[in-house]
Amino acid sequence: MVADVAYLQQNQQQIEALEPLLAAQRAAYRANPMPSAEQRRAWLKALRELILGEKQALIEAVSRDFSNRAAEETLLAEIMPSLHGIDYASKRLGRWMKPSRRSVGLAFQPA
Repeated sequence: MVADVAYLQQNQQQIEALEPLLAAQRAAYRANPMPSAEQRRAWLKALRELILGEKQALIEAVSRDFSNRAAEETLLAEIMPSLHGIDYASKRLGRWMKPSRRSVGLAFQPA
């Protein structure tokens, strides 16, 4: 029973530590709930530049976490897929944001 109480207290502390982050995310969403395609592309570009700029630090951190993982493996498994995903999203962002017609299912049609 004591272990359960200690676990719950620790869990509550973790939740309380996340509250300011959640509040900041809510405020950011309320300030700009529908960012433009240009803004989203700018964010993706900044993320790409951040990953490239911190590539060596990321490789070293992953190497420490995985007991001397090879740098090439981290590049192939972590960094390159992330960069590819950013490029993929940047290229298709306009199509993804384009309005599209939606139909209402038969079960939800008015009587």
